[in-house]
Amino acid sequence: MAPAFPRWSYILLAGVITGLLTLRPLGAIRILRRFVTPAVAVILVYLLVELARHRLPAFDHGTWRGYWAAMDTVIAAAISFAPMAADYTRHSRSERTAFWGVFVGYSATQILCYVIGLITLVTVARNPSDIYGAFIAVPLGSLCFAVLATRELDQSFANVYSTAVSVQNLRPLWDRRVLALGIASLATALALWINIADYENFLVLLGSVFIPMSAVFIVDFYVPSRGHWDSSLHTRRRFAMFVPWALGFVAYQLINPGYISWWVSMWTHLGRLVDFRAPNWMSASICSFVVAALATLAGGGGSRVARRLRDRRLRAAEGSTVG
Repeated sequence: MAPAFPRWSYILLAGVITGLLTLRPLGAIRILRRFVTPAVAVILVYLLVELARHRLPAFDHGTWRGYWAAMDTVIAAAISFAPMAADYTRHSRSERTAFWGVFVGYSATQILCYVIGLITLVTVARNPSDIYGAFIAVPLGSLCFAVLATRELDQSFANVYSTAVSVQNLRPLWDRRVLALGIASLATALALWINIADYENFLVLLGSVFIPMSAVFIVDFYVPSRGHWDSSLHTRRRFAMFVPWALGFVAYQLINPGYISWWVSMWTHLGRLVDFRAPNWMSASICSFVVAALATLAGGGGSRVARRLRDRRLRAAEGSTVG
């Protein structure tokens, strides 16, 4: 929209705004919810209508090759924001509103945005590198895109705020505002130095981290922990939970390591060592989730047996003491 300005100026501006938003997070969310979010909803519907007016091409060729790899990026984009839902819903009035707010909000907006992106690619852009120009080419496209770009500041704010809250879970006495400003400054400095040009590889890496992690959390909460977690300050640390997560991460990377040459070569070599070559029909997301879930179940079962044996020994010891 404004290529005359240097890249670093946009980064610094975004970093400053992100840091300021984290100082008053609830106030920032209220402003975004009241003004920016309705504008984004109107813009998305407008873009959908404008792009849908173009005639769709005939879908008479193509294959399913690459389908699961594409689905991995779609799932990764969705699940990468799942941990942030806990930060937003901590202020919800009930479990029901927290669940349905996240479920409906995330599902509706992501499905709508993917539909808009697909229509843009098959009607106007025809090339992924031209998709931004296609949006701007729509009547009032520059204004719409400017609002969407502004709305993305909420995502950077959410990332910084979520990281600060996560650190505060480990160090409750640390000041959240100081943490947030420090994290925002570090992220801004990294953005000035690093240019993530290939976002798809970044999504694949995020998916390989968060998908097995979600499997570990879900299975552990509903099966071994029976719907209750001890979140007090004195709860014991369970480092064994890293094992099923790591197994799921390895399973994901063996199937879909992305496209960075040295990273792909490393996992391809590891696959040869274990005599594994992923077929086209295999989904990295589904397989890593299943591997991490089964490993969590196995570990949870072992923990239950150990607890039962420990309880029996304690009861036996108490009985002998009383005798």
